[in-house]
Amino acid sequence: MSRHKKIVFLVPHVHVAGGIAVVFYHAVFLARKGYDVTVVNMSGEGDIAWFPYINELSVLNFTHEIVSTLSSLSVVIATSWDTVCAMMEIFSAHRKVYFVQSDDRRFTEDLNIVAAITETYKTQCLYMTEAKWIQRWLKEEFGHDAYYVPNGIDRNVIVQKNGLRSSHRKRILLEGAIDVPFKGMYDAYSAVKDLDADIWVVSNKGDLPAHWHVTRFFHRVSQKEMADIYCACDIMVKMSRVEGFFGPPLEAMACSCSVVVGAVTGHDEYIVHGKNALVVNRGDVTAARQSVQLLLDDDLLRHRLSYFGRKTAQKWSWKRSSRMLERVWDPLFPAFKYYTKHHPIPYTYH
Repeated sequence: MSRHKKIVFLVPHVHVAGGIAVVFYHAVFLARKGYDVTVVNMSGEGDIAWFPYINELSVLNFTHEIVSTLSSLSVVIATSWDTVCAMMEIFSAHRKVYFVQSDDRRFTEDLNIVAAITETYKTQCLYMTEAKWIQRWLKEEFGHDAYYVPNGIDRNVIVQKNGLRSSHRKRILLEGAIDVPFKGMYDAYSAVKDLDADIWVVSNKGDLPAHWHVTRFFHRVSQKEMADIYCACDIMVKMSRVEGFFGPPLEAMACSCSVVVGAVTGHDEYIVHGKNALVVNRGDVTAARQSVQLLLDDDLLRHRLSYFGRKTAQKWSWKRSSRMLERVWDPLFPAFKYYTKHHPIPYTYH
């Protein structure tokens, strides 16, 4: 398929979010290769100012009128469960792809929504995903052979910058949406609140609780600002209970910030306990506190995890991801069969 073909990504919004950033990076790297790429914001909500390459993005708010302008599409990609119906019923394209970034049923307790999400996973189209656990789950529960297209790191933005860390007092970073329970921010704060260190908090959704005593609070920061924050902190604590691909810890690693995480789905894409991070059971606040204290006390261990974390992050790039994404619609390259054969992993889904 020649690169002048048209590709459309359907997103539910363009607020600051890891899943939206992933889509934006795919769109930008495909556009740099010569594809005609458009991102359609189905709700019209949000602003793209937080993304570092807004001049390279073509983002349109959905209206029925714009559908006629997006004709002769080669590929249309639904990027969340609530964009699948539009992909199948409104947009015409030679290939339709469902980009599954997690099992979205785990984000809600509303049984009607769970049923609606389940129906989308029965859609007959091409499937792609960013994590091997999702790939295996889609095969086991729904029989889909999903293409594996891993995420990457923007090495022009998320880079190590020296001189930003304090020489007097260690800094602990908590990152995640405070008012989204499955992001585990309350667990993370409980783990570090009594430790002898400064606490920095970044939240893209939700205000700082009144009873939290932190040194600095950041709300909805840009990608470039996030890089500076990573580089200014010594330890990151991430206690999410639900994830697809664990993005922020990998970014922290790229900035030489040591990482403590809960064993959420997707962490094992790149995290090896004791090698490049410390891993505790999901929701185990006590173990998280002990792990952070260990890193505060043991400079050698902290620096060793930092070193191997940075080495790990260097292996993940958006250029590699973009090459693998092209293969999703390349009929000459059976990506699923190749990557599942050459990258087998044990599968456990909870």
